[in-house]
Amino acid sequence: MSSRAYWYVWQERADRLRREIAALAVTGAGLSDVHARAIALVHREVASDLACWVTMDPQTLGLSSIASGDARIPPQYEPILAAAEYTPDEPHRFATLARRREPAARLSDLTAEERRRSTRLNSVWRPLGLSQEIRVPFLVDGVCWGAAGMARSGGDFSDREVALLVAVAPAIASLTRLVVRAEAGVPLTGMPPAIVVVGPRGEPRALTAAARDWRDRMDELVPGRFALMMELMAAGARATPEDASAFGRGTPRGRGPFSTRAC
Repeated sequence: MSSRAYWYVWQERADRLRREIAALAVTGAGLSDVHARAIALVHREVASDLACWVTMDPQTLGLSSIASGDARIPPQYEPILAAAEYTPDEPHRFATLARRREPAARLSDLTAEERRRSTRLNSVWRPLGLSQEIRVPFLVDGVCWGAAGMARSGGDFSDREVALLVAVAPAIASLTRLVVRAEAGVPLTGMPPAIVVVGPRGEPRALTAAARDWRDRMDELVPGRFALMMELMAAGARATPEDASAFGRGTPRGRGPFSTRAC
């Protein structure tokens, strides 16, 4: 196959993947389910051993939700990955890529010094036997709605694979924006607030009844996910002192608003 024909094959694969991702918008599924389905579609074209997608607040670039593929990152490593996103010296943080409008970043792009100080590489990927990583922000109309992190063993992510991921990223961003806005528009009449009071490191200290219900539903889907999200919000507050006293906000599975306050 000539190089030109090979390019057309990859272009068609990217176009098909964009259409399939766009079609998820009409399923009526919540954000976590939509992202899980999109992860499976992307995995069909770009294989990875582990995948973690995050939703990001377009204004603060803080992480507001996490979705994993069928092969979930071992729970003991999730807090390490979460903390790394708020460590200033960590290379290729999602927020950094979004601010720089970088379409993608591979682990192989790092210098020796950057590799030495990377928490993700030395404390997560290497212990899990993974040697390659790619991170892709979901940007559309100049705004970041999330990002994907994918890791695998063996060969590096090829230029073709990078190009395909970059090509479909705006479609994922548009999908995420649509679902987030739809969930935010759910009528709230008669719904009690879900409020969580957390300690400095995100440990829950008090929860309203609605928050306990949200915690139980979240942990039923992915055990330990509620605690991880609280740690993420607390880490974000510590990383931005000017916002440390503000509420973190989000939408638990489209059922209404919740708030967290660190104390």
